[in-house]
Amino acid sequence: MVKLVRTTPKEYGLHYKILNDKVESGELEATYVHYNDLPEIPYRKTLYIMHLAYGGSTLISRMLDLEHTFLSTIESPMHSGGRWEGVEKMSRLFSRVFRHEIPVIKTIPTEIRHIDDYLERDKDNQIILFHQTLENFIISCFNKGSDRRRKAVMHFRSYMGDPDYEEPLSDEDAVKLFIDYWTSMMSCYKAAIESDTDRVIGLRSEDFFTDPVWYMTEVALRVGVVLNEEEIEHMDKQTKVHSKWGTSFTEEDRIKQKEESLQLALPHLEKHRDLIDALDKEYKFPDSKVILKS
Repeated sequence: MVKLVRTTPKEYGLHYKILNDKVESGELEATYVHYNDLPEIPYRKTLYIMHLAYGGSTLISRMLDLEHTFLSTIESPMHSGGRWEGVEKMSRLFSRVFRHEIPVIKTIPTEIRHIDDYLERDKDNQIILFHQTLENFIISCFNKGSDRRRKAVMHFRSYMGDPDYEEPLSDEDAVKLFIDYWTSMMSCYKAAIESDTDRVIGLRSEDFFTDPVWYMTEVALRVGVVLNEEEIEHMDKQTKVHSKWGTSFTEEDRIKQKEESLQLALPHLEKHRDLIDALDKEYKFPDSKVILKS
């Protein structure tokens, strides 16, 4: 069975845990439909945001959720059919729109393996490979305020097929996992960016945070959309709140958060410095393959 939740435009896009709480309390209506009864819905032009995790991709989703222009979803593990067999109808649901917007789908990280399928769904599909350096990735996995280190360990071990993914790891083993996961993912990214298509482009997290609104206007242009002043103002407001919880979160807060995470990660960065620098150099995309502000 598939659970569909009826929401208002204001509620649409809230974190799924918040929506589940509203369903449990009776504030929102849920409808259950058998998988075989889901309607056949054709694919349409879609902008896919692929990411490594913990780099700021949720902020991109929030910024590109623009009424009448883009309909952006938070990531969902079933939209591509990549992790389970027989969910093709569900993947089509995530490519449908309600007011002629262009769908924006933020994938789960390991769906990079299905990039060819994404490109084949519509000749106008575009794919953004959002990524960060290995050093910044490791720092982000040590986010102090959200129990991120534990979650990162569990998620990455699960993605890589470890049957004991719920077992805790030491910090040293966790960092080795972060390096292995990043390298595995970036090897897929590199193969995609070097493929013979102009519909796949990289976006570096380090660049994005220098001017998020500018970079999102460039991403919109990739699917032929010129954003108006009202939409640009809306996107700017999204940069000043927490992308998942909607609370106030300024650039100063983000910098402070990264500095706190850096202090936790620093001993491991120093220990693995030569390897980290070598891998960052090996997997750095050329400037011609990324969206870059001149």
